[in-house]
Amino acid sequence: MTTTKLYPAYDIAISRDAGGETFAQIIGGDGTATENSADPWLPLLSGEESPLFDILTRMFFTFDTSALGAGVTVTGARFGFTANSKGNDLGSPAVTITGANPANPTSMAAGDYDTVEATSLGTVAYASITADNATYNVIALNASGLAEINKTGYTVLVARLGWDVDGSFGGAWDGPWANSHVAINMSEIAGTDKDPYLEIDYTVSAGVPVGPSGGCSINSGCFIV
Repeated sequence: MTTTKLYPAYDIAISRDAGGETFAQIIGGDGTATENSADPWLPLLSGEESPLFDILTRMFFTFDTSALGAGVTVTGARFGFTANSKGNDLGSPAVTITGANPANPTSMAAGDYDTVEATSLGTVAYASITADNATYNVIALNASGLAEINKTGYTVLVARLGWDVDGSFGGAWDGPWANSHVAINMSEIAGTDKDPYLEIDYTVSAGVPVGPSGGCSINSGCFIV
């Protein structure tokens, strides 16, 4: 078995900030804003009136997994992230990972907010999240998560609040502009010691060509085992 650890080729936070919507509206609407910074929040923010909400954010992480090649078998994978704060005014949602299908995985816009997929690829409970700006929180990807890994291209993973994935607000409205959030460090932060990562375990069958395209040519850099 071989293990490879990848950092994002691209990441972005995309939010819907519509100012006073039901939970169904804020998870089902279009994105309105993007942020490329070191530590944007992953929040749900309540609105001025109960039970409305103002802001929901989703964090997209693109990994270049093309070097695996089509000939490998992915046997395990983990998404790791560090966080510098968390809060639970509205309740304590998990952080759940899903996939997404943006038109361009390395250049996204607000409109990609709704390209997320519905299936959970792995999750970590709020109480289990360490937000000390150093310790990695590691989510083991499930069978759906392993299948999501694109062995010949880009793999897009999205960090979302569990309520967002479940499609149901599981907390309690706590007055205007209260929030539940996890502030996840993104790749814009200096160095890689706090960056999110995707770690993949894989095996190669004997005699199977492996490389960037799963095949071999003089310039492909692949090999046969």
